[in-house]
Amino acid sequence: MGRPLTDPNQLVLTYLWWRREGIGTKAIMDRLRTMFDTKIVGQRTVEMKVLVGDIWKVQTDFRGVTTNGFVTRAGNAVMGRGVALQAKRRFPGIERQLGKAITGGGNRVHMLDPCLFSFPVKHNWWQRADPDLIHRSVGELKELADRLPDRSFAIPLPGTGNGGLKPEEVWPLLQDLPDNVVVVVYDPEMLPK
Repeated sequence: MGRPLTDPNQLVLTYLWWRREGIGTKAIMDRLRTMFDTKIVGQRTVEMKVLVGDIWKVQTDFRGVTTNGFVTRAGNAVMGRGVALQAKRRFPGIERQLGKAITGGGNRVHMLDPCLFSFPVKHNWWQRADPDLIHRSVGELKELADRLPDRSFAIPLPGTGNGGLKPEEVWPLLQDLPDNVVVVVYDPEMLPK
């Protein structure tokens, strides 16, 4: 599949959604510019791609599911809220697969069938999201995405829903993401400022 943000239909839908919300044309143009927010990291330029929409409707090869590292006695990962719960409902048995991956390899980025990957943001389901864990997950996702440069990856803005972090706390942690990874936000207010 193509890269998510090169799809003009997705950009048009984002524009139309913002217009429906009553956002003016100038503000929309400013927001569209931030969707291709270029940052300088060390001596290299990193383009962070951001899209407003539904993580399940974005055209991508692999979708990230924000997760925690808690596994029940039955061997299932706890996937009770947010994107994790949505994934559990869409892909029955995914909680068992993730539970095995966490038990065998720890609370880290794991490829899951059919086209998902875990993106740890919490150590336990009842805790607040851990910025250090998110940063580590970004590094692991970067390694994965660099090994598969012709494939596209999408993640929700990690740790900001049930994780309790503010978007402005999370955006700096995502600066090392390669250009084949897009961050999907469901609310334009979560876009980087």
